[in-house]
Amino acid sequence: MTQEKQNRIAAAVTVNAVFLIVILAAVAVYQMVVIATARAKYNWLKAEIAAVEQETEDLERDLNDRLKSQLYLEELLVRNYHYPEEDE
Repeated sequence: MTQEKQNRIAAAVTVNAVFLIVILAAVAVYQMVVIATARAKYNWLKAEIAAVEQETEDLERDLNDRLKSQLYLEELLVRNYHYPEEDE
């Protein structure tokens, strides 16, 4: 092989190596963006789940309070209790 042919082959190999490095770097950046986006969505979903669980607990507590109140009133009615009338 002549020197010119060797130089052309070396240049082609160098160009291909640089091209491969650029493609791999682009893929790595894309993957980091995808991972960051997925992590942000995961954190958002965890926060939403926590908010829904808290709301569920609050609603269950409110429901239990109302049921206790309703049972108390029913017990008063069974015992024939009447609220005293207010004096006017």
